[in-house]
Amino acid sequence: MKTTDVIVVGAGPVGLMLAGELRLGGADVAVYDRLPAPTEESRALGFNRRAAESLGQRGLLSRLGAFRWGPMG
Repeated sequence: MKTTDVIVVGAGPVGLMLAGELRLGGADVAVYDRLPAPTEESRALGFNRRAAESLGQRGLLSRLGAFRWGPMG
């Protein structure tokens, strides 16, 4: 029987970021979502400054390429 340290419910942005952070910390993580497969469509047109800051802290923001800030972030 396989054991898992943490189960994350929801494979949205928050769930996936949480799972990644937990895995980096050494936890064995399983992610469950109600959808059987990715939707293959965008769920957002962009992200706010706090999301950019979080991605930058993990060294991921530069991997997204060039982007521009709008009036809301």
